[in-house]
Amino acid sequence: MSPHYFSEAYGVSVVGMWRVHERATRLAMIGTPIHVVDNKNGAVSILINEHTITIESALDGSGDIELSLVTPSGRCACDLDALVRWAEFMNDDQYVYSVRIEAVNLDGGQEQDLVLVTTARIPTKWGYTDEQLDWQLSTLVSQLVRAGEAFYRTFNPTRVMRYIDRAA
Repeated sequence: MSPHYFSEAYGVSVVGMWRVHERATRLAMIGTPIHVVDNKNGAVSILINEHTITIESALDGSGDIELSLVTPSGRCACDLDALVRWAEFMNDDQYVYSVRIEAVNLDGGQEQDLVLVTTARIPTKWGYTDEQLDWQLSTLVSQLVRAGEAFYRTFNPTRVMRYIDRAA
């Protein structure tokens, strides 16, 4: 027996990037414009409320679909310990997504800043109906946006997106 079980009779079918892209174009959130962009490298981006969620095949070879959101700290005046404690709290508080703090190089590697990376997965070992996949995708996108908004409120309330020098 195949490790995947799909049934046309019940409308259950395989989950792949093509199907997630198709379902993402149907996302709707009340009063919130959503744009879906095909990145031509196999990934899809969902643009919502100044957030860009990238959807691509998981890099661990599992075949799962991974959604990720990178939120800049905007060179906040906070320390690394505060960021790490916040990330640990967010990971302990829920199970839908995982968060981590990473350093990114800016300006050709001359400077660094810290970003929040929030990831969630859609498992592909079983199939989904269109309604199930729509619900899964909508729920994960909402959760990632909420995590990004919480990070902004806590560490980057002015939403500094471009990395500019802070006034002394």
